[in-house]
Amino acid sequence: MSLQAEREFNLANARYQPLVAIFVAMCTGIIVDRLCAIAFSYWIGTAVISLVIWAACFRRLWQQITSLIVLAAVGSVAGAWHHMYWHQYQDDEIALASVAQPTPLCLEAVANSTPRIRATPPDDPMSTMPNDQRSVLTVRITQVRDGTTWRSASGILQVTIPSHIQGIRAGDRLRIYGTIIASAPPLNPGEFDFATSQRQRRMLCRMSVDAPECLVTLRSASRWYPRTAIHAIRGRGDELLAEHLPKEQAELASAILLGIREQVDSQRIEMFMSTGTVHLLAISGLHVGMLAAGFWLIARIGWLSRRKAIYLAIVLFIFYAVFTDAKPPVVRAAVLIIVMCVARLLGRRALAFNTLALAALILLAFNPTNLFQVGTQLSFLAVATLSCSQRISFWWSEPDDPLQRLISQSRAWPSRMLRKIGVFTWQLCVTSTVIWLIALPLVMYQFHLVSPIAVLLNPVIWVPMGVALFSGFGVLLFGGIAPPLADTSGWVCEQSLSFIEVVVRWADQLKWGHAWVPSPPLWWVLLFYAALATALALPRARLPLRWLVATMAIWFAMGFALTVGPLARWDAEAGKKLACTFIAVGHGTSVLVELPDGRTLLYDGGSLGASRFAVQPISAVLWSRRISHLDAIIISHADADHYNAVPGAVPL
Repeated sequence: MSLQAEREFNLANARYQPLVAIFVAMCTGIIVDRLCAIAFSYWIGTAVISLVIWAACFRRLWQQITSLIVLAAVGSVAGAWHHMYWHQYQDDEIALASVAQPTPLCLEAVANSTPRIRATPPDDPMSTMPNDQRSVLTVRITQVRDGTTWRSASGILQVTIPSHIQGIRAGDRLRIYGTIIASAPPLNPGEFDFATSQRQRRMLCRMSVDAPECLVTLRSASRWYPRTAIHAIRGRGDELLAEHLPKEQAELASAILLGIREQVDSQRIEMFMSTGTVHLLAISGLHVGMLAAGFWLIARIGWLSRRKAIYLAIVLFIFYAVFTDAKPPVVRAAVLIIVMCVARLLGRRALAFNTLALAALILLAFNPTNLFQVGTQLSFLAVATLSCSQRISFWWSEPDDPLQRLISQSRAWPSRMLRKIGVFTWQLCVTSTVIWLIALPLVMYQFHLVSPIAVLLNPVIWVPMGVALFSGFGVLLFGGIAPPLADTSGWVCEQSLSFIEVVVRWADQLKWGHAWVPSPPLWWVLLFYAALATALALPRARLPLRWLVATMAIWFAMGFALTVGPLARWDAEAGKKLACTFIAVGHGTSVLVELPDGRTLLYDGGSLGASRFAVQPISAVLWSRRISHLDAIIISHADADHYNAVPGAVPL
């Protein structure tokens, strides 16, 4: 291995990877504050004391000791930042008022975005209420009405509006009449914590209105207001895609190109999720990487000098990150590309993990709760795995022997072309397999999903995905100036997206393609990633490849035994008691009964309204108890709110 490669993969040497140590210190402070909620003053005091000790002993102690003192200060500042973001709100925060119950309220606010249309749920024969189209709007509160008096207020709200609403732009000042309620914690074990998810965006409550007329525009924002201009450009792009593509493909294109995922219905999202390709529906590092590769190819044509092309790339990717609402995966990818561009300008090489740590530090500086978001975790995990897997995927790429390399280069061009295609396919397959394996424990824990078909599917749809991406941007580029070119680009984009959806739909129907499973134990997941981190940080602790493969196989076998195997229900069988769990499903009934002999049954399973409102809590409870099979179902009577969740939630 070359000296540069050794520096790249040796995280223990802080001289070459200093930002990794800072990232670890920052994560430590954030995690400690999340678990212990240490007072802000204590964090700041610890940071000040650490810096004073460092200044006093800078020349008297070893460099390693002074570095640890500085890292302690960094961790303390990170803990203080997380405490301020997570726990501290203004005194007039709307959620600090008593909104535990639905409360009618009139308020004034500024729109943070344009309204986004949520796709109408698919027809549900088990639903007892019609599925209507809705829009969602994020606003920043400025004041509320108390009787006849307006009082200052603060807070961020997500407003749900029946049907589609038009005419509201980011930056508009609005008066809203609706019902507000605090986001409640989950009522069932294993259920998604919506309140925590919203709190990560500093949103503590939500609001609903009865009709679009309940939102009145008091003052329109200037078109030159940056947020207004960005959302206007994005809205125009969505209109162009709708004009030049069929409805179904336009919805996918908006999600892929503009980050407008709300238009894709839940059934299609679940199809992509179950096949391990849901990342295609969100702007991610994959999309940014493809754009970077395309820009690099265009730059090589010679239209711009090398230096001008690099400067233009930096500007374009900064704009694209802002244009897509600065989602963590996009920011991460943009930072990596920008650092690589700057390194090229300076004649240096950017180390992978050091650059990745810089991207993480930027994200945590803006929002420390990004550390706990599973999308961010999977994004960084995939890139870190990709950096390490290059050493495996390139084994077959080029011969190590100079003579063999010369012979390979002297072959006829068809032979060289076939070899390059083979190498590219090999690298895609190896990369897809390694990333899938490394992400599997986290995906199982968070999404209850094992999707082996993703290993084969992702390399297949990689090329059509790139074609759809570039042709989609062709629609956006030519839609307003050259409609014929936009139509041609739209046709290419339509065919590519149709091919992707056909392949994904076929893969979703394969019985062995995916499986829904209970979550593995948290300690099993944490130990897996702790071992990987230790192997990266301590090169001497790394196992030979064959031992590494054997160890991972044993560890995964243990995980499946604890999840769906004979050890999954060991705690329940040891109790030998009758247990009844009354599941909170709203207006409805569902009771999980666990018998002393280990058998399980469900008494009723339904809720008033859409069946998914009962499917989700019932599934969450079953997964939390590691139940993958029910021995019996008892339906008390034939009202829909007692049985409409059974087809979607019950494993028989």
